[in-house]
Amino acid sequence: VGAVDVPVRFDARQSSDPDGSIERYAWDLDRDDDVDVRGPNATATFDEPGRYVVTLEVRDADGRTNQTSHEVVVRN
Repeated sequence: VGAVDVPVRFDARQSSDPDGSIERYAWDLDRDDDVDVRGPNATATFDEPGRYVVTLEVRDADGRTNQTSHEVVVRN
């Protein structure tokens, strides 16, 4: 849960790959299927109350990817 105009921080540093390492982190913060932030951390500020879905895709050294999404509820 977050508040309007208050930054929400996302942290994927605890993501892991059982047979190697994660090479890429790609965040879609506005559900438009475009990467908004690269790296293990991202920050988003939402200017309207509502429900927002943030998606993280990670790629490992072998080129395999995995994706997870999280819903953020923003209140006034």
